Amino acid sequence: MSDDSQRTYYLVDGSGFIFRAFHTIPMRIRKVDGTPTNAVYGFSSMLMKLLADVNADHIAVVFDASSHTFRNELYDLYKANRDEPPEELRPQFPLVRDAARAFGLPVVEVEGYEADDIIATYAKLARERGDKAIIVSSDKDLMQLVGDGVTMLDPMKNKPIDRDEVIDKLRGCLDADAWHAGHVIGAVAGQGLHVDHLLRRHAELLDHLVPID
Repeated sequence: MSDDSQRTYYLVDGSGFIFRAFHTIPMRIRKVDGTPTNAVYGFSSMLMKLLADVNADHIAVVFDASSHTFRNELYDLYKANRDEPPEELRPQFPLVRDAARAFGLPVVEVEGYEADDIIATYAKLARERGDKAIIVSSDKDLMQLVGDGVTMLDPMKNKPIDRDEVIDKLRGCLDADAWHAGHVIGAVAGQGLHVDHLLRRHAELLDHLVPID
């Protein structure tokens, strides 16, 4: 595929956007009925800036559908120590999705899967087509996807993250003396079948991510 025909897909980590916005914007921003909207405001501001800054062929905003995924079926202690979302954030989850749709962007979420799974699926499909995928996030978990045809963009710093940047950030983790089996979550076994399912389900959807004019 020539450079002229190569497409660029921006995959926005919507779930990451929500939490970053919630912890950045003061809680005093609320609706008339008292519902907090600080995360919605911050999310919308970040999305508006992204759309103004980037030159992408296609874009989608990807969310976690819920906190329960197939990994919990494989390993019941998966993320068992993670705190529940703050009470003030919960009513903002649907509002943030409405905000993304108001920008004319597709909201992608699949019950039983994390946003990371869906982002990885789209990135793999784009790479296989000879296209480019840019993951809009600073989440270290997503850095493992960076490689040929796949980069990241830190939305707060507006800074690209390529393979060299990932190696620099994670150099300590790559030290064999610092790595041990406890870093590997026990649910790794069996994930291949679920990834294959996502690939089949989303192979055609890649063509329908919203173009940016």
